[in-house]
Amino acid sequence: MGVTFVIQAVLFIASVAYQVSEQRKLKKKQKAAEEARKGFEITVSGTAAPVPIVYGKNLLGGIEVKHSVTSAYTSASLSGATHFVQNFANTTTTGDKNEYLHVQHALCQSGIEDVQSVKVNDLAYNDAGQRFSHSIRTFPTGGTADPVATANGLPSTNLFTGTAFASSTLKLDRDDPQYNGVPMMGFLVKGRKVRAVELNTGVYSLAAGYVYSNNPSLCLLDYLLNTDFGRGLAVADVDLQSFYDAAVVCGTTVSSARAISGAINGGAGTRNIPLYECNITLNPENTVRDNIREIMETMALAELIWNSEGKYKLLVEYPTSTVETDALVDASHYFVDADIIRDDVTISWASASDRFNQATVTFKNEHEDFKSDSMTWPLTNSAAHTTYLTEDNSQPFVGSASLPGVTDPYHALATAEQMVRQSRSVRTLSLTVTKKGLSLEPGDFINVTSTTSNIDDEVFRVQSIEVMSDFTVKLTCYSFDYTALAWNTNDDIAYSTRPTYDFTVEPVTSLVYTAGAPSGDYTALGELTWTAPTDGSFKCVVYYTNDSSDLVILGETSSSSFFIYPRPDWTDAESVTFTVKAQTPFGRLSTGVTVVNTVTKTPNQPNTFGSSEALFQTNKASGVKTRLTMTFVQPSGGVQPREWKVEAYRDEDGSTYATLGYTTAPNFIYEDARTGNYHFRVTAISWYDDESVPLVGLVEVLGLSATPGNPTNFSGKATETNILFTWDTPSDLDVTSGGTSEMRYVRDHGGVPNWDIAQVIIPNISGDTTTATLPLAPGHYMLKHIDSTGTPCAVASDYENTLDGPDYNAISVISEDPTFAGTKTNCSVISSELVKGGGATTMTYNFSNTIDLGSVESVRLVPDLVAAITDGTTTVATYTLISAVENFAGPVISASLSFQVRHTDDDPSVLPNWSDWETFTVGDYNHRGFEFRLVGTTALAAYTITISDLSLTADKKDIIKRGTSTGSASVDTTVTFAASFYGGIGDSDIPYVGANTVGGAAGDDVNIVSITKSGFTYSVYNGGARVARAITWQAVGQ
Repeated sequence: MGVTFVIQAVLFIASVAYQVSEQRKLKKKQKAAEEARKGFEITVSGTAAPVPIVYGKNLLGGIEVKHSVTSAYTSASLSGATHFVQNFANTTTTGDKNEYLHVQHALCQSGIEDVQSVKVNDLAYNDAGQRFSHSIRTFPTGGTADPVATANGLPSTNLFTGTAFASSTLKLDRDDPQYNGVPMMGFLVKGRKVRAVELNTGVYSLAAGYVYSNNPSLCLLDYLLNTDFGRGLAVADVDLQSFYDAAVVCGTTVSSARAISGAINGGAGTRNIPLYECNITLNPENTVRDNIREIMETMALAELIWNSEGKYKLLVEYPTSTVETDALVDASHYFVDADIIRDDVTISWASASDRFNQATVTFKNEHEDFKSDSMTWPLTNSAAHTTYLTEDNSQPFVGSASLPGVTDPYHALATAEQMVRQSRSVRTLSLTVTKKGLSLEPGDFINVTSTTSNIDDEVFRVQSIEVMSDFTVKLTCYSFDYTALAWNTNDDIAYSTRPTYDFTVEPVTSLVYTAGAPSGDYTALGELTWTAPTDGSFKCVVYYTNDSSDLVILGETSSSSFFIYPRPDWTDAESVTFTVKAQTPFGRLSTGVTVVNTVTKTPNQPNTFGSSEALFQTNKASGVKTRLTMTFVQPSGGVQPREWKVEAYRDEDGSTYATLGYTTAPNFIYEDARTGNYHFRVTAISWYDDESVPLVGLVEVLGLSATPGNPTNFSGKATETNILFTWDTPSDLDVTSGGTSEMRYVRDHGGVPNWDIAQVIIPNISGDTTTATLPLAPGHYMLKHIDSTGTPCAVASDYENTLDGPDYNAISVISEDPTFAGTKTNCSVISSELVKGGGATTMTYNFSNTIDLGSVESVRLVPDLVAAITDGTTTVATYTLISAVENFAGPVISASLSFQVRHTDDDPSVLPNWSDWETFTVGDYNHRGFEFRLVGTTALAAYTITISDLSLTADKKDIIKRGTSTGSASVDTTVTFAASFYGGIGDSDIPYVGANTVGGAAGDDVNIVSITKSGFTYSVYNGGARVARAITWQAVGQ
């Protein structure tokens, strides 16, 4: 008996003949696989579980490895992690009630692209419905401890070697808990990075680097080669060209600019739809064959075979026309009756139960964050559906499938369509051919023309080969009809674009390097930007070289920009060549586009130094201190600083800079600055501790020595006898706390009133007082603020009063000028003026005239003087620049004149008891005798005080007395006042008296005979004769 050789494909996953024959078994396997995958979508806790393998886009629940609770949170570095944060600050805090939950999840085998988003209890981590706080950190490569978890008590040995993992901190509210225990987590993952197959000068090889791709051909290749969880094949055992060609077919764009959404895709947008995608989660505990089957189910018509060279070969064909279908058949693979053993030909069709007129595919929809969804083809009552029902005698034959690698509605709909079309057109052909069939391999396409079997120029695909002992070849084939493939047939469900095969890769354009990363990441040294290829599915790989050697990969990105961070081999101002290459989803690279730039690691020098100072109140013990605020400007371009270092020294303390502190904003506040000149230095520091050229600034701190501000809103409100003065609270703390205000008065002598020669009337008003009441007198009332060091403000506020008190009359005016005959100390009379010379800083002049009212009386005293104060230390001849001389055109501000008074109620001439000298205030005094003196003070002895007019007026208010009297017809009548009027100094003043008759006759005339301070005498005459009449009288006097 001869030897029979059987050659069969390793897997015919997408063979419709295979699917039809094993439909029921397939459904059972799909159901079991679907249930297993659900285990990966739900968080596993408290039990051992396999760590899944992830290709493409998937939702993972993770395997809870460890959790603990703490009352406090300790901050730590977030470097190396992708951070998903919601209302959670990475700052060390204390708390209570075990409000911080720390939990770690193993996600999948390492080497994935990254976690794109996270769901907490089925809501997006940043959803408005998330009422509380969490910080979720993901590590796609594993092999490291999470610094935050370690800082908060989880073991530092949790390295997750070979495993992508997530480490979460969730802040709980035990009074209103949002979690029932540890929350359910969902991680939206872009899976493993794989190596593409490259074609260079006719040689196929594996790319050196790994990049993310969900191209099914590349995912299958990765699994076959992987020694940790896959088949573990050597590269030499794989036909790389077949995987390269399959990747091209899988990546073919079949529909352009289709709408997408979902967090895994970065939200709403559009993308081009490739023919096939592999978005699958594999269980490492399954057999290798089962996992290969699941990957291949993502590629319709895929076949994995051993070829004649003993290598794994992947065949994926997708012809779109008869011409392309015929091109799949090798010229040596055309079979006619002469090549066929006639007695051994059978043709079989699918049974009615395997012939569908409608199919539904269920899938996890990535556009809805992997919620369950389904697509049905054809739509009920559509043209295609109606046609199929008619052909099937109105019997509904509905197929269903749940394919793991399908995660979007476009591929789900295409799968449903292909299920229906192929189920209705597939035929299985078994035949035996001559030795001509010895060159065939499973997966090859053959053309059969047999009049005997009624087959006319049809294409079949070889499923298995059996070489008989006589070297005839028995073939099992299935019919191949390109119109049964999705995307290929126009009907009432439109697929707008035909597949196109494009092996060229468009390069990027407009590559630019900008220092300082202006689009937002201030930790970067700069940013590369470019215009990406029109095919939005491309990624870009970024390289650099700084010594003309081989390109070094910096990273890859799906966007059109890339941040540049420091490299260990870069010095400051390094000349670096950057290269960007576009890369297709299956790894093919474009030509590189380069740009050469000087990469600076240090920030630009700050500029525009400014400062302002203000006083502040600390407490009663420390008093008033000076706060100095410094500002500067950081140029917007270049490397952005992490912080600024501020240093300073004060001239009085030496010349060594001391660090005052650091600031993360372009300003700095220095508390308790002392008076003096400060030299400041501000240095910008990068995120990598590189320092800029410092900005220097010189600041004179005046502090408490600064001249206080002038009074504001100084005004007076006159009453009958007084003026109420008000003003704003001083703006200077060293006035309101420890300082004073001073009021002075001067009669109006024309011109601008001069503070230095005005009379001090209230010397020490508390600095926080804002009112004062003084007697009403015409003249200028002036106000100055004086700080706690004795420094007065620059300009006095002046209030001019033109009103005089009612019914006041001068009863005495004493003038000391021009003789100034009183007692003089440190002053003398020169040319009829009283002058303080240059030998002393004070002078005193005691008036020669005094006032004796004769009795204790109420009297108003108002001083008056005209004076000048000059600086005798310089003359015009000594000035180099007159305009620079302080006070050249104005009064010297360092002098004062103070009227002083003392009084007695005794007779001043007979051993009186005098009061102490007191500062004279314009106002009312109720005494008998008064003595006066003038005290002058200057800041320097060389300042000269010259007084030309010096006088004082004593006013007394008029008194009005009224009454009636009846005169005699025979003698004068005397009226005596109930109280005598004041007789003035010398007791000689008398009042004014007026009288009128009451009810008299025409011609009555009242004759005042005499008037004294105690009364008056009168008679009434008519026609020359004294008559008795009633009178009313009024007396006005002091």
